[in-house]
Amino acid sequence: MEWQAEGGRRRPRDLPGWTPPWRAVLLAASILSSFFLLAQGQLSTTTSYNISVSVNPPETLEGQTVNLTLKYSATNFAVCSWYREMDTKEHLIVTLYLPPIGGTTTGPSYTGREVAGFGCSLLIKNLHLNDTGTYVVTMSGPSVDGRGDVKLQVLENLSEPVLWPLEALVPEKARFTLNCSTINSSTVTVTWSKDSKPFPTNVAFDHENRTLTLREFQQSDAGSYTCTAQNRFSKATSNRSILTLAYGPRSVQLNQSGTIEQPLGSGLVLLCSAESMPPAKFKWFFNNTVKNGMENTLNVHLKDWEDEGNYTCRATNPFTNHTTSASVYVKLTDENSIQPRMSPAAIAGTTIGSVAGVVLCVIVVYFLCTKASCWKKEQHASNGNIPSAPGHNQATDTKSKPGEEDIQYSTLAFNTKNTSQPALKIPPAFGQRDRLF
Repeated sequence: MEWQAEGGRRRPRDLPGWTPPWRAVLLAASILSSFFLLAQGQLSTTTSYNISVSVNPPETLEGQTVNLTLKYSATNFAVCSWYREMDTKEHLIVTLYLPPIGGTTTGPSYTGREVAGFGCSLLIKNLHLNDTGTYVVTMSGPSVDGRGDVKLQVLENLSEPVLWPLEALVPEKARFTLNCSTINSSTVTVTWSKDSKPFPTNVAFDHENRTLTLREFQQSDAGSYTCTAQNRFSKATSNRSILTLAYGPRSVQLNQSGTIEQPLGSGLVLLCSAESMPPAKFKWFFNNTVKNGMENTLNVHLKDWEDEGNYTCRATNPFTNHTTSASVYVKLTDENSIQPRMSPAAIAGTTIGSVAGVVLCVIVVYFLCTKASCWKKEQHASNGNIPSAPGHNQATDTKSKPGEEDIQYSTLAFNTKNTSQPALKIPPAFGQRDRLF
């Protein structure tokens, strides 16, 4: 290198191929100007991208977390924004500034559960049913922009439906409606059952099967009802609703009927029964006048003749207010004129006993008469005489001759008007008559 003096200083002599500093500056400025002009040309042409958005997991339940992720090929995006339903300022959720800038800003639709993450993904925590809808994303950068959207369906994590009323009394042939309360969503289907069996089809369903109407309630409609809510991921069954048919009163009866006889001064007890749901209320009447009674029992002391008459039990259904009645007529009689009533068995026994008594008496009399006759024969055989009638002399005979038989005397006849002695009749077999004086 050569040096030359210049104003008392030495500077190196220009070598071939070396550019002075001022020339380098001019060259750098020229290059930068060329790059600036090139950049201006590139900014004037913007490339738009259709951004694909995926949902993970694909089907989401209430309370879960979902992640919305992007698929794009460009790498020079600088800013991305998420919107709910449409990409307007009023629906902005969050804006994310990509590196090297970094940072986020939130908008009116931000709920505090959204987080913008790597690659402009959007994480939504603790999903609500009203998070269902369309989500829009926009991205921008030098000469590039992009847009994409995705629909998110949040399914209900079904809880137990509420069926009401819990229980009810339904009048016969009345119209009655059951209501099943669950989420009002097209993704939830409602089915019904009765007594744990599928419900028959002869009823009316409304409000997406959430109400059931029984047109003319009858006994076969009574029972236990449930409704079941179901979507693709869960199923829940409601509480039971028990329906009971209200009927009656039917078949009202008294423990006595028709006309009955009661002794004056006796007690009368009447019992009344009826088929009814709910149970019937009873009221008592005597000759159409209210009579005090204890529910279905009436006790009356028949102390006066005025207590004779018509006793009526009236049964009333407290739900339907239907009434019906039954009556008995009580006839009073003098206690002394009442013949004791006997059962057929007692009457037969009494008759047989009476006949047996009569037969026994006849047998006893016959036996006594036979004994008396035998005794007389023995007396006659032993004494050989015949006693005279009272008040008369006793006649004695000598001992009978051999071959003669004893004579049996049946009667002694006396005539008080005739002083003559009674004649003793001798059996004709002897061909003679003896007289006793």
